Amino acid sequence: MTRFSFIKPLMVVFLVATPTWADSAAEGKLRLAILDLVAGKGVDPEEAKTLTGFIRAAIVHSDQIDVMDRQRMLEVFTEQNFSQAHCDEAKALVKAGKLLDVNRVLGGNVGRFGTRWTLALTVVDVSTGRLINSAATAYNGAMEDLLNVAPAGAFAVLGLKGGPPMPARMPAPPGTSPPPALLPLEPDKGLTLDLGNGVRLETAWIPPGEFDMGSKDGGEDTKPVHRVKIMRGFWLGRYEVTQPQFETVMGKNPSCFKGSANPVERVSWLDAMAFIGKLNAAKLAPPGAQFRLPTEAEWEYACRAGATTRHYTGDSDSDLARAAWYVTNSSRAPHPVGQKEPNAFGLHDMLGNVWEWCMDWYDKDYYVRVKFDSEDPTGPAVGAMRIARGGSWRNDAALVRSSKRSNHGPKHFNDNLGFRLCCAAGK
Repeated sequence: MTRFSFIKPLMVVFLVATPTWADSAAEGKLRLAILDLVAGKGVDPEEAKTLTGFIRAAIVHSDQIDVMDRQRMLEVFTEQNFSQAHCDEAKALVKAGKLLDVNRVLGGNVGRFGTRWTLALTVVDVSTGRLINSAATAYNGAMEDLLNVAPAGAFAVLGLKGGPPMPARMPAPPGTSPPPALLPLEPDKGLTLDLGNGVRLETAWIPPGEFDMGSKDGGEDTKPVHRVKIMRGFWLGRYEVTQPQFETVMGKNPSCFKGSANPVERVSWLDAMAFIGKLNAAKLAPPGAQFRLPTEAEWEYACRAGATTRHYTGDSDSDLARAAWYVTNSSRAPHPVGQKEPNAFGLHDMLGNVWEWCMDWYDKDYYVRVKFDSEDPTGPAVGAMRIARGGSWRNDAALVRSSKRSNHGPKHFNDNLGFRLCCAAGK
């Protein structure tokens, strides 16, 4: 029995055999078909298909296997009048593989009992008809967490090397074409939205991880430094929301400093939420995900991108100048997005240009009360002010740093205040 450890315990995989795909591939080119997981008790078929899509995306993006195109697979099944209803059994998987003319087939089933999920995976050799590997998985939690980690079970049962990469974007519901808002991108390039009229909004994938939040030498509301775990990955705008993006969605541009590549400003927290509400109402998010503002913890984690210095480019003012437009170099105005050096996650202007709204309520003593090893903190339950982060073109270096916290009433707006779009699973 092999045990796999994640950020929280959730998976035990029982392996029948452990040949690596690379070793098998050396004997001749192999082709894999990934069948839709069979929906067991307590699971909607669409949930099973979504989970299959995540597994498929991770395997395809690993570049270790030649995976049969799903649409072509469905066409063959339709031509042959073949149903995937019982394709969690080895005999049915072999039959499917012969119809598809592939060497290996991966299939299985997923079930749910309350908050407990079960996932069974099987891989067969089509030519010999024998079972190569199987795995049984159990997990307590929400489906969105399972979506992030289930691909590891598929990697194990296939004997792939390394861990599964995070999908570049959530897959569209199986059996359908990607919605127009989702543009196909290369792995690890993030999610791109087509807002219409030739206006697009790019995001970067921010993987799960942990970091030290706060500062020993910053404001009192940034102390004490405490460890925070970001348990689920999310997408975050590569750039601050621009004026054309905001105007395309909202039909207006409230900005003082007009510019076709400038960040939108003079937007309140409520304005940002209205923009996000329209995107969600238009169902532009991938299946299982919603648009929102980043939490304060997500924002700082994404801003630092592994850095522990004042700015993600270093500690000095010259380091800051590489990353940000602030009072010393801005000529007292915001600038087009993306002109400064990005951080390690590929995000531009996380510091300077305009302040960025976050989802959380502000509490100056929140860091004092928060648990040291907190997981995905979302801030106080109630408050009067909302968080803003990052500093702006108007501020000096002391205010333009990764840990700096600012706050305003949700109706407040200013010509140095904007926002950045987040997309994540769940609410």
